[in-house]
Amino acid sequence: MSMLDMLSMLVNMAGNQPYGNQCGGKGWGKGGKGQGGWGGGNAGWGGGNASWDGGWGGEDWGKKRKAEEMDERARDAKTERRGLFSLISLPLDSKLAAEGYMLEGAAALYEKENGAYSSATYAMKKVTTDIYKEIEVIDLTWDEGEGIKYPEVVKAVAAAGFKHESVCIALCPNHLRWGVGVGGKIKERKNAAMLSLAIAVAVGSGELPDLVRKLPDVAHFCAAEGAYAHPQGRRWKLGGEGMEEPEPPVNDDGKTITPGCYPVVGINVDKNPAWMAGLPKTAPAVYFDKAFGDAFSCSAWILEEVIGKDVETTMEHDENMVDKFPEVMQAVKAAGGDENSFAVITAPSLKKWAVGLAHGIKNRERAAKLALAFACCTDQKQLVKFAGQYDGFGFLCSAAGMLSPELSSSRARHREGGW
Repeated sequence: MSMLDMLSMLVNMAGNQPYGNQCGGKGWGKGGKGQGGWGGGNAGWGGGNASWDGGWGGEDWGKKRKAEEMDERARDAKTERRGLFSLISLPLDSKLAAEGYMLEGAAALYEKENGAYSSATYAMKKVTTDIYKEIEVIDLTWDEGEGIKYPEVVKAVAAAGFKHESVCIALCPNHLRWGVGVGGKIKERKNAAMLSLAIAVAVGSGELPDLVRKLPDVAHFCAAEGAYAHPQGRRWKLGGEGMEEPEPPVNDDGKTITPGCYPVVGINVDKNPAWMAGLPKTAPAVYFDKAFGDAFSCSAWILEEVIGKDVETTMEHDENMVDKFPEVMQAVKAAGGDENSFAVITAPSLKKWAVGLAHGIKNRERAAKLALAFACCTDQKQLVKFAGQYDGFGFLCSAAGMLSPELSSSRARHREGGW
């Protein structure tokens, strides 16, 4: 007789005896509703309400834990703003105004996946240099003894649509600027406060263009949240029509570039190569960037949703692409893009094509698939839908100027029904 059989026999013999009552209480968690013990009544390891099928304690422990973790960092898209960043204003009679600070400030909601928060301290040092040590960070979470030092800031944050009680503020007395961090643990919202303060100081001093050129993560964040779009490449528009061609600005280093948003640029091939027979002149070119890694990981699924399972596509990405498709790289450069290894993907039946740029073959394929999805997508509602389905997709689209911050977010989505 096995150990489990002996245990089962003892439990059945015990029935409602003291052993079951003293050792088990009500079993392990919510599921054990028998007379206690490891198997008495309905609280068995394999039967009753606390079975393995129901998990430990009558619920799927793994899913419950995952849901709890997601609830801590996810937002309800129906009730809370989707953007991570907002400019906020205070009333004239506020405490901060009385202390001489500007009425306008900035607030940022912490997000674990966004690399900009890891760069917050460095960004702050770049814009404040030797006065960095003067910055004061104050947690504004409710304290029963002292209350909240700046209640008007908490109200302004709530009015901006941030549904979180955890708030802290970073103050820069030298510039009389302030920034707010929302959500997360104290260290995390301090990073968010430093990031929003760095942006606020840079806007006031005119240093924001220089800051985003030096910090790509901050550049992506600012572009996605509508704070500032660093010009790089011609912006792609759905359908490839109406891509603007204004006067190209000149950088401090003298390099001329056309306005738009990385990592998606709209290219236009002037020539008529044989492989483009029946294909349009315009197409999106997508650069792979690990800052938007989640979106690229889902590129195959996104493309399938746009064009369906039965549409055939052709991918070319060998070592001689520049020789085979010289007009493509010429078009990428003309659109303000940087030279890189690329792949060309076509969907002949749909008369669409696109370009993916990256160093590695797999990343080129992912970028090309996402680019073809953009080429075949003609309705912005599809982009909004995918922003709600796929992590990082909304971040990429808003950074590329294809969606406004209120329609998308860099935040990982909390899906209904769990994972």
